[in-house]
Amino acid sequence: MMPGDQYREIVIATREKYRKIGSVWCPSLSGPVIFDYHGLRHLLANGRGMRSFSDLAQRLKLIDYATEVLLSASKISEHRSFLKGNTIVQFWSVEKIIDSKRLRCVIRSIGDGRKHFFSVMKVG
Repeated sequence: MMPGDQYREIVIATREKYRKIGSVWCPSLSGPVIFDYHGLRHLLANGRGMRSFSDLAQRLKLIDYATEVLLSASKISEHRSFLKGNTIVQFWSVEKIIDSKRLRCVIRSIGDGRKHFFSVMKVG
């Protein structure tokens, strides 16, 4: 299999897995976190373009844990907000140790919009 084919397959697998999630109730945010195109786009690409194969593969593995982190995180570990133009953008982080790994989910909202999943990563 060619490297481009592997990359394409992992992108398709990521999209399929991500779209099946829909939304997850997050007790620490007292509401749902939506898995929409914002988070999917951020999983697949960063500000510089498409992510590397290894980065994308790592994020695909971690997406399996994202719902567990959101469902069971007992508190918000970080909250930031800033003004982008005339719009307030907010970010929240929740963390959970799973299988001896500290995992962090980042949730974002734009203006008065819904809170949506934005990222998942290993910490430390």
